Amino acid sequence: LLIKIAVCLESKVYPMKGYFYRYDDHPRHVFFLVLGRACKYSRVAKDPLDTVEVGEHFGEVEILNRQARFFTVRAETDSQCLRLGKEPLMACFDEFPEFEEDLRERAQEVFVTDQAREQE
Repeated sequence: LLIKIAVCLESKVYPMKGYFYRYDDHPRHVFFLVLGRACKYSRVAKDPLDTVEVGEHFGEVEILNRQARFFTVRAETDSQCLRLGKEPLMACFDEFPEFEEDLRERAQEVFVTDQAREQE
């Protein structure tokens, strides 16, 4: 599984205040932050709902739920990530269904937590 994912990863640099994606965008990638820091914003809040640190990933929830992006994610410092496209991710699910199951469980937890933060 790791080899299949690794060959599909694309490195991308985001400048400070650059957007990984915006609210309501069509989901195309899962992001793995390798340098810097990013923050997640709701469409109405001015303050960040959550901080994404090096080693964390984001963006899988909307792909798994087949929905537009729920949040805007912006680089708070110059940042670098590895991106995995939607199509290679889905191909991994076909070959490794237990990976999809694990990711869906985690995505549900993230979704519930993010929705609760947005309501605060």
